[in-house]
Amino acid sequence: MGVHGAVRQWRVLEGLLRACRLDGGPDEVARWSTEFWPQAVEGARTLRLLPQLASVAVRGRVLPELPDGLGPGVLAQRAGLSWQGVLWQARCRNRERNRLLLEQGEEVLAALAAAGVRAAGLKGLHLLRAGSWPDPAAREMRDLDVLVAPADLDAAREVLAELHYRPATADGYGRLADDHHDLALSRPGAPGTVELHRALLARDHARELDTAAVLERITPDGFLDDADAFLHVVAHAQLQDAGRLMAQPPLRAVLDGAWLLRAGRAGTAPQHRARSGPALRRALAVHLRDTAVVAGWPDSAAAHGGWWWRMRWLAGLAVASSPRWAPLYQDVCLAPRTLNASRIAQLYDVPAHGVPLARARAAYVGRALARRR
Repeated sequence: MGVHGAVRQWRVLEGLLRACRLDGGPDEVARWSTEFWPQAVEGARTLRLLPQLASVAVRGRVLPELPDGLGPGVLAQRAGLSWQGVLWQARCRNRERNRLLLEQGEEVLAALAAAGVRAAGLKGLHLLRAGSWPDPAAREMRDLDVLVAPADLDAAREVLAELHYRPATADGYGRLADDHHDLALSRPGAPGTVELHRALLARDHARELDTAAVLERITPDGFLDDADAFLHVVAHAQLQDAGRLMAQPPLRAVLDGAWLLRAGRAGTAPQHRARSGPALRRALAVHLRDTAVVAGWPDSAAAHGGWWWRMRWLAGLAVASSPRWAPLYQDVCLAPRTLNASRIAQLYDVPAHGVPLARARAAYVGRALARRR
C-alpha cells in the first residue's frame, strides 16, 4: 500500500469512527459522497461493522428501512452487488439472526427457571433482552452466554440435554471449554451455540467481579443487575477479550457500554467502585474514556487527552483492518498466553510439562486461530 492508499484508509477509518457516535453518527454518514461509501462499506466489512453501519445509514436516511418479511435471498436478487445492497443484506441477515437467537435464549432461560436453576443472560443476550440497543439489528451476536451458579452446573447441563443440546465442537484432544465456562453446546436447527458460564471472568481476573454476589442479584426473569451487566461488559472487553486476547480495539463493547449508559441501565458510580476489584476499576476508567471519545457519550469533550486517545484508536483499527499486519499482531499478542504453562495446564487438565503440555498448546493455538477466521 502506497502513501495515497494509506491516507485513503486512514480517512475511511476516521469516517467509520465518527459514524459510531450515538448522536452524531447519522449526520456523519449523511455527508459522505457516493465515491466514499464503497470504501466505507469495505472497511466496515473488514472490521465486522456492517450491521452497525447499516443501522446508522438508516437513521441518517441514506438507506431506506427494510420492509418486513424480506428475506436475504430475495434481497440478494433485488439489491445486486452495490454498496447499498451489501448493507441491506447485512442488516436483513443480522435482524433475522438476532430474532432467532433471542427466541432461543428465552427458551433456554425459561427451561432453566422451570427446573429451579437460577440463570441470567450475559453480554449480547442480556443487552438485547433488556432493549439497551435501540436498534437490535445493529448489534452482532455470535452465541448465547448464560450464567449459572457452579452448584447448578450439572442441573443446567441436564436441562440443555433435554432440549437436545450436544457439544458443538471437538478437536481430538481435551475440551474446548475455558476455566470459567463450559464447552459450547449446539442443537440441530438452532442459530447459535450456548455456553454455560460458572464464573463471570477467567481465573486470572476472577477476583475483579464477585460471581456469587452477582448471582444473588439476578432478577426472577433472568436479568443481571444493571451495574453488574455494565461491569461485566467492561471487564470482558478490557481485561480478557478484545483488549488483550483478540488484539484489536474493543469497539463493540464500547458501543455496548455507551448504549447501557444512555439507557440508564449501567448502574451508578458508587456501585461500580463497590463491586469491582483494583484492575477492573482501572479498566473502567479506560472504558469510560473510550466511550466518551468513540461514542461521544456522555460528552466527548469531557475526555482528557481526547485527541491522543482518538489517534490511538485509529492506529489500532488500522492494524486490525490490515490483511498484512493484523495476523502477525494477533499472533504476537497470543504468544504470552500460549507460553503460560500453568494456564494451559489448568485449561486442558494436563501436566504442566512434556508432550501433554505441547499438545495442549497446539490445541489452544488451533482454537484461537479458528475463532479469528
